[in-house]
Amino acid sequence: MATLSNPRGLLTTVVVVLLGIAVAGGTLLWRQSVGAPTLEIDRSPRVVGRVLEVEVHARAQRGRLSTIRVVLEQGDRSHDLFASDSLKTTEATIPIPLRLREAGALEGEGRLLFYVGDDFWRPRGESPEAQLVLPVLVDLTPPPLEVRAATRYPEPGGAGLAVLASQGATEIYVEIQGHRFRAHPRGDEGLFVSLFAVPLDYDGQSTAVAIAEDEAGNRQRVELPAVIRARAMKTGSVDLSEEWLARRLPDLLAEDPDRVKEDVGAAFRRVSIDLRAEALRKRRELSEQSDDQAQWKGSFRQLPNSSVLSGFGVQRTYRLKGNTLDEKVHQGFDLASVRHARIPAANAGRVVWAGPLTIYGNAVVVDHGLGLLTLYGHCSSLQVQVGERVERGQILALTGATGLAVGDHLHFEVIVGGLPVTPLQWFDRAWIESHIESVARDGGVDLRS
Repeated sequence: MATLSNPRGLLTTVVVVLLGIAVAGGTLLWRQSVGAPTLEIDRSPRVVGRVLEVEVHARAQRGRLSTIRVVLEQGDRSHDLFASDSLKTTEATIPIPLRLREAGALEGEGRLLFYVGDDFWRPRGESPEAQLVLPVLVDLTPPPLEVRAATRYPEPGGAGLAVLASQGATEIYVEIQGHRFRAHPRGDEGLFVSLFAVPLDYDGQSTAVAIAEDEAGNRQRVELPAVIRARAMKTGSVDLSEEWLARRLPDLLAEDPDRVKEDVGAAFRRVSIDLRAEALRKRRELSEQSDDQAQWKGSFRQLPNSSVLSGFGVQRTYRLKGNTLDEKVHQGFDLASVRHARIPAANAGRVVWAGPLTIYGNAVVVDHGLGLLTLYGHCSSLQVQVGERVERGQILALTGATGLAVGDHLHFEVIVGGLPVTPLQWFDRAWIESHIESVARDGGVDLRS
């Protein structure tokens, strides 16, 4: 025991106590110095609307994340937008819906404050400062939207046109059963036209809706005055042979030729499902890049002196030795003429694809504007290049049997906004006038101006 009569022991005790105090003090200082969790946001919106969806990535520097809170400050008013205390992890990516209108936010300037807490103990507690502060402009008013004119009776597997008027919108489109069709601007008076399609598998309940969205994410929806009736889909079957598959599939599966030898049925499904989906994605992509001006003039031209081998909209069942391999809807016309027949452009436009396109083999795609494309598949040779302007009747290619084709023929598609539509409508000058061009005039726009 340290006593005055034992100064060495007393000194040791004092040193130990001082060291203990120093260690404790250092620990406390270190704990207080550990920073708050870090926070990153996927985007920093300048204008916010009724609902804002953001995603934040938070990481605790020590301990585990515990809470996250988002507040909107507007002058002397504070609006709690989001709070969660169930993170319990060191790092997390958190989707956060911020419902500003429901929280009582007002239009005008404000600040979004993001707070993230952890369970790491600090002597003086967590810092009251927000980890992220975003100055924003709150806009709760949807953009105006008016339907000036629209095709009244579009059909499943058919097309239509809507003339829309809006100001201040950043995106305008028509939506049917989950499919979006971009509206193209017309002049400086806030007019837009959307060439749309009704999907072949129309459910009989979905409505055609025009939608305008602004920078803040506010949406205005207006139903088109369109009456759409569902209809039964035609069905058919295709009996495949192992000999034909063994000849045709290796070219389409050049990266995996052994698959055909191992299981010809599985190889066909790979082509019919995966490679077909790849082609349809490319078709959609080309439609989204379509010109804002209508390029076509008059009716579309069918392959001269051709017979229709297979029509549009038939749900085909592909069978091998009686077993079903796949089911797909035929999305165009199979047109047969003489072998290596010359293929004219169905109408004026610009070539946006010229080359191999999975199941279509050698293919040409022509953009006619407003999301309207024509596709020419199974060609034996191509005679145009991407970017080339073509006129109605100009030779694009020669028919062939490339891709997933049985015999020499042309697979011809008409595509609107990525969806196939029946070519019969576009072969008919009277239909184009009554369902497309007269609707545009009724809405006060010239498709080619």
